[in-house]
Amino acid sequence: NGGPWGTEYFGKTAKSGAVYSTIRVPFQKTFKLSIRAAPEVTHQSIYWLIVRGVEAYRVVVGDVLLPADAKLKVDRFKRQPVHNLQFIPMATFAPGHDGVLFGTMFSAESPDYTYLEACVRLVDASGGVTFLSSGAEDYFLSASYFDEGMFKTENAGLTYFDSKGSVSAYKVHNKDLVFTSGGGNLTFRVGESTGGCGSMAQCPNVFCRPGEAAPLHSAAAKTSKLGVSANVTYTTLVMRYEWASQKASTTLSKDAVVPRLFAAVQHGHLTADVAAQAAAIPCPSHRCTRLQQALETCGSMCFDATGGGAEVVTAKMIRSLVEV
Repeated sequence: NGGPWGTEYFGKTAKSGAVYSTIRVPFQKTFKLSIRAAPEVTHQSIYWLIVRGVEAYRVVVGDVLLPADAKLKVDRFKRQPVHNLQFIPMATFAPGHDGVLFGTMFSAESPDYTYLEACVRLVDASGGVTFLSSGAEDYFLSASYFDEGMFKTENAGLTYFDSKGSVSAYKVHNKDLVFTSGGGNLTFRVGESTGGCGSMAQCPNVFCRPGEAAPLHSAAAKTSKLGVSANVTYTTLVMRYEWASQKASTTLSKDAVVPRLFAAVQHGHLTADVAAQAAAIPCPSHRCTRLQQALETCGSMCFDATGGGAEVVTAKMIRSLVEV
């Protein structure tokens, strides 16, 4: 939509295709990629595809190194009619797992823009609600029914806008980190009921400190509902990373230590504690052998104390370890 356009992570640069994505897809053993033509395609289709990647390298979102078992999850709400005040399940998070949002995409078709008066809710495993927006436009970093029209930035964009009621937008959370823990869901709505401090039933229109109730005498705390026109269609897509919740432990298995060890070396955050754990675990890989020999050679000289008191591997040692 609105092409040609592109960001660091995705874009569309030709009328006939040229769709790209640099979003990293981590895998443990094998990886399979397939293309399926859209249901409305009835003639023969030809696709050209380029796939590139690296092995034994962990994903970084923002400035956070994700666990080695992190998986990319894609949640879809397929194109379908929606009705006034309906809650839209954008993504559901697995119990016993933690995660981080990476990006969302949203498209809507309607005769007007009243449906944009809707909050994005992050609901935790206990039912607690965190509001990610006070309306659709501000979640996508705009305002006033997108009154400046289409835009594309690294953080968010509006890639289609017909000035009548239809939009297509994206939001990237790489620099706006939103973590999930233990389950829950990400929910959008069609229109909104507004009032008070906010809840699953209502979007807030007054600020309340934790534990405080909305001021009853305040006009701002009154409830209001905005009716949404009929014939509204929604489509959403959410990309996120998810991994099994990890309990704190001082004993790590070989499968846990070795990936952590090399990822730490590559990012310059190898601590003496991690190195000691790795040295105690048999590892037949020549990379492990080379690393263990290097650590034995320099001993405590491998590490320098930093301002925070942590021990990290020196720049010289990083070069010698990654050039294996």
